[in-house]
Amino acid sequence: MLFSKLRWQLVAWLTIKATDFSHWLLRNRKWNLSAADYRNMPVNSTGKKLVTYMDSVQIKFNPCLVKHDLKHILSGYQMITPHELRIQAFLLGNRCTNAMSVIYLALCTAIVPEYISQLLKDFHRGRRAICLKKLNLEALAMLDLTECQQNLRIEPISDLN
Repeated sequence: MLFSKLRWQLVAWLTIKATDFSHWLLRNRKWNLSAADYRNMPVNSTGKKLVTYMDSVQIKFNPCLVKHDLKHILSGYQMITPHELRIQAFLLGNRCTNAMSVIYLALCTAIVPEYISQLLKDFHRGRRAICLKKLNLEALAMLDLTECQQNLRIEPISDLN
């Protein structure tokens, strides 16, 4: 039990480091909308759901990472360590990933191999959804979240573990 807890702590540390590194890599990424813009969107819009969620869990809005954060909202994965692995598996299945994400997922999977069966389910869930890679996520932010999920064939998450 203690060994499992230590392994998940290592995965959490890697998640923080990967997020910091992503922020550094994407520091010059331009995004037209601010947190205030998202707060002024309709209640059920993807963008409003994003800032409402981030506020509720006290995560600071970061314009250079908002593209990834919107994918969390669209896919239904929370912004917590186990779900970060799950969204990476989903995005890999969705053909919407990069080398750093693949390395992060592979490394974390090696640390917590008991999570592989869950990640395979998330991979297949991503495979069944419309590819998010070439979509204008900024435009999707203004649309109703449930309609976006249905149109993108993103199935509801059957569990929140």
